[in-house]
Amino acid sequence: MTAASPSAAPAEPDATQPLGHPHPGLRVALAQLPIEDGNLEQNMRLAEEAARQAAEQRADLLNLPEAADWGWLYQQARRDALPIPGKYTDFLAALARRHKMWVSAGCLEKDGDKVYNSAVIIDRTGRIVLKHRKIDTLPELTKHLYDRGNPEDIKTVDTEFGRIGLTICADNFNLKNPQRVADQGAWLLIAPHGFAAEESKLEQNSREYQNHIRKVAGATRLWVVATDAVLGTIQGGAWKGQLHSGCSLVARPDGTAAIVAKFKQPDLIVLDIPAGQVSKPAFGKGRVKIGGVQTAGLRGDKTNNIAKAERMIRAAAAQGAQVIMTPEVALTGFVGGEQERAMAEPIPGPTSEHFGQLAKELAWATSMRLTSIARRVFMLSTTAGPSCMESWLTPRARSIPPRQTSRPLNSRRHSSAQSRSPTTSLPTGLRHLNCLILSHLQSVG
Repeated sequence: MTAASPSAAPAEPDATQPLGHPHPGLRVALAQLPIEDGNLEQNMRLAEEAARQAAEQRADLLNLPEAADWGWLYQQARRDALPIPGKYTDFLAALARRHKMWVSAGCLEKDGDKVYNSAVIIDRTGRIVLKHRKIDTLPELTKHLYDRGNPEDIKTVDTEFGRIGLTICADNFNLKNPQRVADQGAWLLIAPHGFAAEESKLEQNSREYQNHIRKVAGATRLWVVATDAVLGTIQGGAWKGQLHSGCSLVARPDGTAAIVAKFKQPDLIVLDIPAGQVSKPAFGKGRVKIGGVQTAGLRGDKTNNIAKAERMIRAAAAQGAQVIMTPEVALTGFVGGEQERAMAEPIPGPTSEHFGQLAKELAWATSMRLTSIARRVFMLSTTAGPSCMESWLTPRARSIPPRQTSRPLNSRRHSSAQSRSPTTSLPTGLRHLNCLILSHLQSVG
C-alpha cells in the first residue's frame, strides 16, 4: 500500500521528549512474506515456517504482514473471509502454543454480513488478547471487499512486556490513530502493512514506506514494529499486477530505524528492543496525559490518607498518566492548633521521601510538589484544584519552555517475563485529561 502523502519527511528526533514508557526488553521477529492473493493454504505454510525460524532465534513476538491469510486486495474477500476466532486464528494460536511465543498477524474477518480487514495479537497460550479492525480502508480500492472499523475502538492491552497497541497500514496516515495508542499509555505499536506499487516504482515505494513508519514513531514517541508483505503480485482490482516492496522495519521513538528488512526479497529479521525507562517528560512541548486525584483527606489520619493517595496515584499511572496531581492537604486533612504543629514535618522528610520513591518506582515524572504552607502542615499542592482542572487546562492554553530532561534507553535485555499491573477501573474522582501543561510544575526525585 502506498502512502497518501508519500513526500512527508520523517519526524526529526527531539532530545527534549521522552523515549516511550517504561518497559522490559523484548525480542521481536518480523516475517516479511510473499503473501499470495487467495491462497490461504500456501500463506499458512509461509507463516508456519516463519514461526519455526523465529522460535529458533528465541523470539518473544512474531509479526506477520497485513491480511497474511488471503491478501489485503483479494477480490473474493466478502465470500471467503473467516470469523475471528476461526480457522486462521486457530492456526495462529496453535503456532503460539507450540513455540511458546506471541504472534501478531493481519487477517480478513467475517462478522455476520460485515467483512473487515483486521489484525490480532495472540499470547503464548493461544489466547487472542487484542483485535483491531482497519479504519482507513482506502475505499476507492476496497469498498467492495470489506467494511470500515471505528477509530473509537482502537485499544491497547497489558502484556508481560508492557502495554502495546495495534493499527493497520493506512490507519497510520492519520496520526490521530496511532496517537490513540500512545494516549492509552502504550510504549509499542504493532502495525502490519501491505505497501505496494508498480514494479518500476518499488524502490521509491520502499523509501516512502520507511519514511512513513519513522514519521509515525517520531510523532507518537512509540516503538513501531511494522511488518510489510513482499512481492506477492496483486491478482485483481485497480492495482492488479502491483507488487509489495518489503523493507519491514522497527522504528525507535525518536523516529530513527533500528532495523530494516531486505528490499524486494522475503526476509525474517529479529531485533532485541532494549528495556526502556523514562525519568521526566519534557514539559511545554507536545501533549502530556494528566491524572487528577480528587480525594478528601481524613482529618488527622495521615497513615490512611497516604495509603489512599498512593492507590489512586498507581491507578492513574496504570492508565498512562505522566503528570499526577492531588488536592491541598490530601494527606493530613484540615487540622488546626496543636495537632497541626504536631503533624508537621520537614521537607524533605519521611512522607516526601516516600512519594519521591513512588515516583521513581513508577518511572514517571509527576507534578507532585511536596510543600509546606503556613500552618497547613504537609500537602501535595498544585496551582489549581482538580475540581476546576477541566476548565483550567485547555488545548489552546499557553505552554512553557521545554525542559531538557530526557534519559537514554537502558540497553539491558530482561531474560524473564515481566508484567505490568493490569488496567483497572478508576477510583471515584480520578480524572484523566489529555492537554498541554500550563504552568511550571516541579518534579520529585
